[in-house]
Amino acid sequence: MVIHLVGLIIFVYIFIRLIRPLPLRWWFKLSYAGIAFLATQVHLLQKYLLGGLAAPEIPGWLIMTLGWAFASMMVLACSLLLRDLLLLLTYSLNKGERIRQKILSPLNSSFMIMFSTFICAVGVWRAVSFPTVSHIELYFDKLPPAFDGYRIAHLTDLHASRLLPESWLGETLRITNHLKPDLVLITGDLIDGTPENRRQDIRAFRKLDAPDGAWAALGNHEYYSGLNDWLEAFKTIGLPVLVNENIRIQRGSEEIVIAAISDIAAKRFNEEMPDIDKALAGTKESDMLILMSHRPINAQAHADKGVSLQLSGHTHGGQIIALNLLTKIMNQGFLMGLYKVDDMYLYLNRGTGLWGGLPVRIGVEAEITEITLRTTKKTEPETEAEATH
Repeated sequence: MVIHLVGLIIFVYIFIRLIRPLPLRWWFKLSYAGIAFLATQVHLLQKYLLGGLAAPEIPGWLIMTLGWAFASMMVLACSLLLRDLLLLLTYSLNKGERIRQKILSPLNSSFMIMFSTFICAVGVWRAVSFPTVSHIELYFDKLPPAFDGYRIAHLTDLHASRLLPESWLGETLRITNHLKPDLVLITGDLIDGTPENRRQDIRAFRKLDAPDGAWAALGNHEYYSGLNDWLEAFKTIGLPVLVNENIRIQRGSEEIVIAAISDIAAKRFNEEMPDIDKALAGTKESDMLILMSHRPINAQAHADKGVSLQLSGHTHGGQIIALNLLTKIMNQGFLMGLYKVDDMYLYLNRGTGLWGGLPVRIGVEAEITEITLRTTKKTEPETEAEATH
């Protein structure tokens, strides 16, 4: 799996550029190398010894500890890379040799280790904190007047698990209810693990309270522990999931359409793939279409189909600032915040929770998004990300 290979690359780089050059006895270097190797391969431990990679069934504090260890090695590798790039620049300077000696000093190496472990400890603490609320107003020509001021609470990537259990989920949904939204939309990755293991945690979804209800779309994690079992489990708690289909929300004689597509992870499990045509079946060109798509990809195709607003997640905003570029590359240039794709808005939530395989956030806060729909077009709304794509 990719994450295991990434961990191995991180270990090799740390060993060559940090551990081996240290002016220490061989047994100390070997000990440190062993610790670094275990820290970069915690996902192998989760996969084969601790209940599974997608949802390790171990205490939350242990998930946090393993995540802190892996993230520390990852940030350390990034620090070493920046140091090595700086070393390359010194070759163009007159006093480059003296500068290189200072950069490569054991004191600087110790500082990088302490910095990486400390910043990731803070990052783990932020990862399991409750999400902040982002507020945004969007203006649409197709929005019926009866829906002017209509408020949607957008949640995504809750990842209910041993790391984020019923107590965390319950408080997060209480914050959502406090916004008094007209509608709650959840764009996938609601859970990690099997319905049997999450039976108690998902009870919190019953607390969602909105006049037009709460509706969910599928993310990739719903497929990992038995999609059909989860669809049945969501029915038992009164949380409807839209799979390549749509519903209409009415205000008197006026209405808007809420649609959702499945996730491309379906291919791996021989389930129904995303089908935008099926999801929008029965809609008209004049309809105000809101689409839930777990991933932000294929936004242009959705805009071409007449979608006015796409709500997505999956990226978690990169979680760590240093991963922003990689996350954007893997998601067709989208990272977080508001984008404009032709006449369609795409709002990409930073993630309300996160996966226990990397429980750390550095410079990227979790969020609940409150979106207010407006009919009268004024100035373009301020965005958290690029205004255009």
